Amino acid sequence: RDVAPEHVIAKARARFLLIHGTDDVVVPVSNAHRLAAAGDSKVQTWIIPGRGHSDPNREPAMAAQQERFFPYLTGYVALYLGNLPEAERDLRSAIGMRGNQRDPFMLCLLAMALEKEGKQDEANAAYRQAYDLAAAHNPPAAFVRPFVRKKLNLPL
Repeated sequence: RDVAPEHVIAKARARFLLIHGTDDVVVPVSNAHRLAAAGDSKVQTWIIPGRGHSDPNREPAMAAQQERFFPYLTGYVALYLGNLPEAERDLRSAIGMRGNQRDPFMLCLLAMALEKEGKQDEANAAYRQAYDLAAAHNPPAAFVRPFVRKKLNLPL
């Protein structure tokens, strides 16, 4: 019962954005309203008329934009599940896709996988590349710069 989504949202300090389609036949839109009520002012909802449950095939342009994130997501999950060869493969695939080549967070995740696989030289090179790319003021850079600085013992 404590892991029910409405309990988690009610206890969390984070803010949430719930995006839900009115034509979702997998998860009723009423679930989004129930979760929003549980989170009170922490939750913002975006209800999209005519959309179903994860249906990018109805909008090919959206599917094409999202495609580059699938290997990143599967690599991320594989890394944290300890499937390091799959993590390395999927993260390399993600980084090789147009629009991802200069993503410091993806490179940092790849470096983590390489390090856990015992490929320290490759990991250090990926960490350094991630650090050098993390120059913007955004969440990926905010994570990567201090993490890599500590990992590689870089000066402030």
